[in-house]
Amino acid sequence: MAARMSARGRIIVAATFISCALVLPLLASAFEPSESGLRFPLLDFINSPLKNIEGVQTEDPPKDDEDGSQSSEVPENQMSYESPSKGEEEESGQKAKIEQTEEGNGVVGQPEAKSVENEGHVRRGEAKPVEGNSETAPIGKAKEGLIEGFYEKDCPQAEQIVNEMLMKNLKKDVTLAPAIVRLFSHDCLVKGCDASILLDETPSGEDVEKKATQNGQFVRGFDMIDEMKERLEAECPGIVSCADIIAFANRDSLVYTGLPTYKVAAGRRDGLSSLAVNAKNNLPVPDTPIQEMIDMFKRKGLTLEDLVVLVGAHSIGTAHCGVVRGRLFDRNKSKEMDPNYAEQMRFMCERDDNTLPFDSVTHNKMDSQIYNQFLGKRALLESDNALAKDPHGNDIMKKMASDQAAWFQKFIRATVKMGEIEVLTGNQGEIRKQCRVVN
Repeated sequence: MAARMSARGRIIVAATFISCALVLPLLASAFEPSESGLRFPLLDFINSPLKNIEGVQTEDPPKDDEDGSQSSEVPENQMSYESPSKGEEEESGQKAKIEQTEEGNGVVGQPEAKSVENEGHVRRGEAKPVEGNSETAPIGKAKEGLIEGFYEKDCPQAEQIVNEMLMKNLKKDVTLAPAIVRLFSHDCLVKGCDASILLDETPSGEDVEKKATQNGQFVRGFDMIDEMKERLEAECPGIVSCADIIAFANRDSLVYTGLPTYKVAAGRRDGLSSLAVNAKNNLPVPDTPIQEMIDMFKRKGLTLEDLVVLVGAHSIGTAHCGVVRGRLFDRNKSKEMDPNYAEQMRFMCERDDNTLPFDSVTHNKMDSQIYNQFLGKRALLESDNALAKDPHGNDIMKKMASDQAAWFQKFIRATVKMGEIEVLTGNQGEIRKQCRVVN
């Protein structure tokens, strides 16, 4: 009997050991540590939001991001971004992850997006480019004079200050995000990223860029840039340029609306002049012919693909009805639009000061579904429709629409590329004490 009991005991012990060996790893995989405690990946599907029903708009129409009207609430699906600490910036291959959920494209619980490292941008004190992580996309070599971590020695808190001020303002008015993205591009495409769009006057006394037809009431965010500059001057007098402030704020605005984070090489200097005529010759308007747009971008070193990728920024923001009325109410032009979409836009445009979202599905979030609207004849701007009709532009749009991760990476590359246009570095230009006037 004792022998039988001993054998039975050994069997029970062995079975228990085998069960633990099989079950414990499974239990361990169901738990992940997070900042808020343990997380349960196996139950994530319960917490994932329901995907949108096709054809049903689930967001409220956005406030205008062109004329200064305000939105008092930040949508729940928006994400704030915090600039990495100094230690994190110095870690090679660091990847910041942003959790996001696709809306309007049938994807629920999209995996976290990886950050895109600017491989080739040199850091202060290093003789060679930072090696990019194998899982991230290289950006290319930085413009001579632009350096990642440029302010680490003289103003290490620069990017964090810009981010904090941006988040503070976005809590009051979420439409400032697309406004800053527009401000950045309208500055860089004219005479380079030199903050010339911020000047209220120029030594010659001529009209400045912000008064040009392409700008005027359609660009804003100046007061917030002033706040950032004032704070930076208090912390680090005469160190951080207005041009770099715009570049940092542009990055953080894009991240806030859904783009993966990326590093911004800095060292830009501020320009000494600003002329409205330069904006007229370098910024397209909604009815600019496609070849003229391509030529404008080519003069700045940007390709047709860069152009198509960058117009994806119309995934966020709005336009005045006065700007698109000609397309909506012209019989010939409106024939090129989806009839139902055109009718809906006309109904919303009874007054010129009304606004319409570029993206009628997810207008507060950067995603590639905007290209499906372009390809489906639901482009609000005539210029976007022209790119969708162009054979080469159409091919690029189809690729972007079907691969959002690829679009994210290409958009970041194109944005970095645009941020290097005709920059002033070294002893060129100046570091303004106030962004609206030269020293």
